[in-house]
Amino acid sequence: MHLDALITAAWERRDELHRNEDLDVHRVFHGFADGLPGVNIDLYHNTLLVNYEIELADNFGAIRDLYLSLKPDLSVIAKAHHKLNLPLRRRFELLCGERGKQFDGVILDPPPLLPKRNGLKGSVGAQNFTQLMRYCGELISPGGWLLCLFHEFGKSRSSLESSVVASTDTPLQLEYQSTWGIDFNERDDHNKLRISVFRRPVSPGA
Repeated sequence: MHLDALITAAWERRDELHRNEDLDVHRVFHGFADGLPGVNIDLYHNTLLVNYEIELADNFGAIRDLYLSLKPDLSVIAKAHHKLNLPLRRRFELLCGERGKQFDGVILDPPPLLPKRNGLKGSVGAQNFTQLMRYCGELISPGGWLLCLFHEFGKSRSSLESSVVASTDTPLQLEYQSTWGIDFNERDDHNKLRISVFRRPVSPGA
């Protein structure tokens, strides 16, 4: 089956999700289950994120055009998996649309371990929220939220949360804390995934 037929079939299979006005974030193409292992495509309101770990660049135009025919006014972004060993500047490609300078929600979930790369001098280390926040703080719109998933063990939740707040000039207030449930049976409570949500306050008069 051709790629356009696979994408169309996957889209139609999720028709119930597309018609749900209260749902604007969901997966529209799920790799192996939808007929193309190594490709996952997620819809975030009007932004489509194509995650791929197989050679796909030659199909970018067809993918973009097909999704625009299904849902006009999309921004489409392609994100390559690190296993493809592409230069960083090619890991992310804007296929169409404009990326906004601020977002109502930002999720930071850096990997707990970084893959080794030949010729890479130095490393910021995995789960480096301090460096991430230097870049991400300004992306959060007033009233917007930041969700952080902490995998770095050996540090307390409070110290990790403090490092996030201290690493940006953007004011942030801790709003919610959670962890995974009984579906992940972790014996050591200190090694559970920690989830913290921060909110950027709306300035008075804004």
